[in-house]
Amino acid sequence: MKEIGKAETAVIFGKLSELMRQNKDELTRLDAELGDGDLGMVMEKAFTLIDGKTAEIQAKAEDPGKMFALAGMEIGKNAPSTMGTLLASGFMKAGKAVSGEAAINAAGMAAFLAAFADAIAALGGARRGDKTVLDVLYPAAEAARAAAEKTPGDLAAVLAKALEGAEKGLEEGRGLQAQHGRPAIFREKTIGMTDPGSFAGVLIVRAFYEAAAG
Repeated sequence: MKEIGKAETAVIFGKLSELMRQNKDELTRLDAELGDGDLGMVMEKAFTLIDGKTAEIQAKAEDPGKMFALAGMEIGKNAPSTMGTLLASGFMKAGKAVSGEAAINAAGMAAFLAAFADAIAALGGARRGDKTVLDVLYPAAEAARAAAEKTPGDLAAVLAKALEGAEKGLEEGRGLQAQHGRPAIFREKTIGMTDPGSFAGVLIVRAFYEAAAG
């Protein structure tokens, strides 16, 4: 896949739903350790909904960016949890960042990921290093940008690097102490643990990569 058009966006929606369904139990387990244990249900519900509305979203949107923005709106309406709200903002702002283009190329994908992270940071008041999904998204965006400069015509390769960055961020994040939300209650006990939101962030980047590589 060299670029993401409307048809490819539909494939990504399906892959997001698939990965969240497959990893629902792990998301639930991780969230039960640091939160209220509902992240698996929230993520599965949000992306199953989007997958089911793909045809409707595709018909309404002029381009892939608007498809992602509409998906964000649907998540916001139907998965009103903290993570659901953050993801809704992320997809809406990221979609807006690349809207107006018939397809999202490698550079556009890097811009999408950066806008996604920035939107979540702005809404949630967190920053990189606070043991949140941002510790995954920002490395993914940076890796994607660097790869896009080297291989601008190979979207799958760019997303492979983004996934590497996300997975590295997840691993490094285990050594951090949570600063926000319910996990912050546990303070030092969170050091060495996996942030559930960060794991969900890796799954999102993985969905984009697997769709592009497939």
